Order: sequence, then structure tokens, then C-alpha cells
Amino acid sequence: EKSGRSSPFRSLRYALSSVVQKEGVRGLYQGLSAGMYGSAIAWGGYFWLYEHAKIRWGRFSESSSEGLAPGYHLLAAAESGAILVLLTNPIWLVKTRMQLQQQVAGVGNSRVYRSVGHALSTIVREEGVPALWKGTIPALLLVSHGAVQFTVYEWLKKQNLLKKDQASSIDFLAMGAVAKVVASVSTYPAQVIKARLQQRDLTLTSGPKYHGVRDCAVRIWKNEGPFG
Repeated sequence: EKSGRSSPFRSLRYALSSVVQKEGVRGLYQGLSAGMYGSAIAWGGYFWLYEHAKIRWGRFSESSSEGLAPGYHLLAAAESGAILVLLTNPIWLVKTRMQLQQQVAGVGNSRVYRSVGHALSTIVREEGVPALWKGTIPALLLVSHGAVQFTVYEWLKKQNLLKKDQASSIDFLAMGAVAKVVASVSTYPAQVIKARLQQRDLTLTSGPKYHGVRDCAVRIWKNEGPFG
């Protein structure tokens, strides 16, 4: 830790034991308050925006008598997700910073964020208002997660029904699980890039800073390989 960085976590088990050993059980709940605020705003706002978006897109749908067409459901979901990303990104930024702040404790002039409000004010004062929207582009790309999951699920359901008249509960469970895994794997790189862009610059004192999504992706690939 001479460079001020923590050693990389080799596995989930190692990460859990390291966090508990260095920070105590409370370390496992760093950023919880920000996560709760973000989830409450995101999910509450999402359903409100989604319902209004469905009504608006329904005016363009030719199958209004049979309900909104699947494509318009995707458009409504994507629109709602994008708006929520722009509104809640500062909160998710704070959540990421609070989860990682023990890694930079004592490095340079770093200060520990005492609360969500303190984190927001500190970020604005030290980095400027635009810093609150770091990681927005990969976050917007993550809106496609639901679209991928929905598309894969519908394809699997169609293939299943071609083989049997009616799918069982186990079939639906399996199709949902597979669709979720495919969506998670295909969009996970955006999650990593988002987290890297949002972390405090002090965590990168021994390496280059990232200058945007492309620069971040290229450096991760170059320094850590495709599994980075």
C-alpha cells in the first residue's frame, strides 16, 4: 500500500474478509444511505415516468385495442431510465465514492465523507458541479440492460412455445434467469467503466486518470485485459 492503493480483491470471499478485517462489519454497509436515497427516488420516479411514457407512446401504437406493442414498451422503459439516470447520477456517484473512500483515507488531502450531504458539497467545492455527473454516459448505456433482458426472454419464450403448447413455472423461471444472466454479462463492462470514472481521482495517484469512456475502456483493456 505504498502507493496509497489497496491490494486488489482476488475473489468475493477475499473481498469480504478484507473489508471486515480492515473496516469492520460496518465497512460492508458503506454508502448504504446514498443507496437507499437513490433507490427510493429511482424506483418511485421510474414507475411514474414509465406510466406517462406509455400513455404518450400509446398514441403512436396501432395496437392500442390490444395493449401497447412490445417495441413501445421498450421505448417507454428506455426513456424513463434515461431521465432517471440524469436525475440520480449524483446520488450514485456519492454511493460509489463512499464505498471506496477507505481506500484513499490518508492519501493526499483526501477527506472522509461524513454523509450524503457532506459528500455532495465536498465534491462540488473541490471538483465543480459537472463532477456530479461523472459516469453518466456508461450509466445511460446501462439503460439497455432491460431491453436486452426483455428481448432474450421473449425469444426464449417463443422458442419454448414452439416445442410445447404451454410453458411450466420452471420454464418461466429458467427463461427469466437466463435472460438476466445474458443482460448482466453483456452490460457489465459499462458498470465497471462507470465505477472507474466515478471514483475519486486520489485512488488513481499511482496511475493515469481516465479521460472519458473510451480512454477508460482502452486503459482497462490494455492494463488488465478483457477480464478487467
